[in-house]
Amino acid sequence: PVASLRRLASTMGRRRPGLSPAAQRRERAIRRRAAFPPHRRTRFSLLSSEQIEVARHSGLLNLFGVIIVATNFRLVIENLRKYGILIKLQVVRLRLEDWPLVVPGAASLALAVLLAYANERALLASVTSARATLACHVVLVALALLVPALSIQLADSDIVPGFLLMAASVATTMKLISYAHVNYDLRRLAAQKREVASPDGEGGLVGAGDMFDRLYSVAYPANITVGNLLYFMAAPTLCYQPSYPRSRGPVRRSWLARRALEYLLCAGFLMLVIEQYIVPAAENTLKLDVERGIKGLTPARAIERVLKLSLPVLYSWLCVFYGFFHVQLNVMAELLRFGDREFYSDWWNAETLSEYWRKWNLPVHNWATRHVYFPLLEAGVGKTGAMLGVFFLSAALHEVLIGVPCHVLRFWAFGGMMAQAPLVFLTNKLKARFKSSNAGNIIFWLTFCIFGQPMILLLYWHDVALLQRAKEAGGGA
Repeated sequence: PVASLRRLASTMGRRRPGLSPAAQRRERAIRRRAAFPPHRRTRFSLLSSEQIEVARHSGLLNLFGVIIVATNFRLVIENLRKYGILIKLQVVRLRLEDWPLVVPGAASLALAVLLAYANERALLASVTSARATLACHVVLVALALLVPALSIQLADSDIVPGFLLMAASVATTMKLISYAHVNYDLRRLAAQKREVASPDGEGGLVGAGDMFDRLYSVAYPANITVGNLLYFMAAPTLCYQPSYPRSRGPVRRSWLARRALEYLLCAGFLMLVIEQYIVPAAENTLKLDVERGIKGLTPARAIERVLKLSLPVLYSWLCVFYGFFHVQLNVMAELLRFGDREFYSDWWNAETLSEYWRKWNLPVHNWATRHVYFPLLEAGVGKTGAMLGVFFLSAALHEVLIGVPCHVLRFWAFGGMMAQAPLVFLTNKLKARFKSSNAGNIIFWLTFCIFGQPMILLLYWHDVALLQRAKEAGGGA
């Protein structure tokens, strides 16, 4: 009958386990007949919109991987033929003339930390008032940020040691703000004992101070000790707590050895990319127009130079991410038995720029949310205004972190950060409009990694080169 033949034809292309050898031979004989229909059901092409998300494309992904490897290998050969081996096996060092002014900058950070502890102890002993304590914390935060910056400027230090000192300064400043803010809030809770709804869902009311006491193994003011503060300053977090989750068991020595090897590999790869690829490309860009630098480039030539830098800058950025956020912070956590080791999330899957900034750097995100965003909301500022406030502060800190060591405050980093605020709204709108994660993710990679970072690098490189030429001209005169 026709119906049975149609059913047989519809299942002929599929594997049917359990068939007897005779039945299998019968099927093969039927499939070999010219009358057997090849078109038996409605189907879509594998690359059509109906099938693209469900079809398997691992072979194409392998092809793209092979293309990437082949392309990068060609670039390596081209670079070696053009420049030879440029990397020098030397450790970045402080010049001797940097020490007299850079060392006080580092010492000011330790002094600010100790004075922050003394300030809190003085308040507990009723030696100072709450208003005076707040004013003293403001002065200490300014001390931790301004003294290292002034030391770098007066010492005219190299970029790398200046950047390391400025990074320590910014981190210490943020930690001191968190230390003062949290203790201020704990002090208010201990004094007021306000009644709030219990978070355990039982419907009872408990004192707010008692509720927060249950969250920590150390209650205020028992947390105001030198050891407690020093642990916080060494811990891989920017947010102060009276106590932290702690990992159990001894420190894993073999694990630390593997991480140390990874860190050395990251440092070596980073030095290779910078010396062998980024430095020649940036210097050649300035040589295209010696008098005007990058200002003399045509738009097409400028785009070409940015794209030439995009891959090595992206590789170095990924290397810094892995070396710092994954290796270094985890090593610090292991040595201190710091339990919460979620220092980043899956930022590479970010569907919007706002999602990227929430996932890329969790220590900074947690700090900004806790000490900037939520206080602005409590002050009556809307969500948009609070978000812009966070972006403004982040942009200012990026400018200080990059501009001060470069001895060039041109607000390129500040402008680059603030320019992402409208892109946050754009990617949010695209996600809501197209119900897809791809558009925002592609915009993130293009604007931030392919064009944004190389462009900022060229701008700072240009200004630093002009500054160096001016110094050499002044010295020669």
